[in-house]
Formats: sequence, C-alpha cells, structure tokens
Amino acid sequence: MSHPVTPHCAWRTATYGEGAIISKSDTQTLGEHLSACQNSRLHLFNLHCVAESMHGFVASRFITTLAILAAVSALAFWLI
Repeated sequence: MSHPVTPHCAWRTATYGEGAIISKSDTQTLGEHLSACQNSRLHLFNLHCVAESMHGFVASRFITTLAILAAVSALAFWLI
C-alpha cells in the first residue's frame, strides 16, 4: 500500500500521514510515565555521581591509595 509523501513534518507511526489527535488523558498518562521513569533513574544517577567522584579521588591519589590498601591488608592479616 502506497502513501503519498507530504512535505510537512508529521508522525507517521500510527496515523499514516494524517493529523495525530492527542487527548488530554494521553498527555497526562505520558507525564505520569515520564515522572516514574525519572524517579526510577534518580537513584542510579546519584550512584553514578558518587562512583565518579570516588574514581576522581582514587585516580588522583593512586599510589597513596595502594599504600593504604596494602597497610590495611597487612594489618588485617596480622590480626587474623
């Protein structure tokens, strides 16, 4: 089935070039969905920020971090 090409921008996924009718309930449902997605990703975004800051701290003090890890490991081995 062939559809004519229209020069203006329009959604063609379900309307086949006709004007899309967006109801108020569709807009509200989309808003609720986007809020739920944003809230679920907020925790991962915070975890990513913490991991990035820890990486920056460790990378700038790599040798010192290795020395501290070695000292803590030796102390733990000595206490066991």
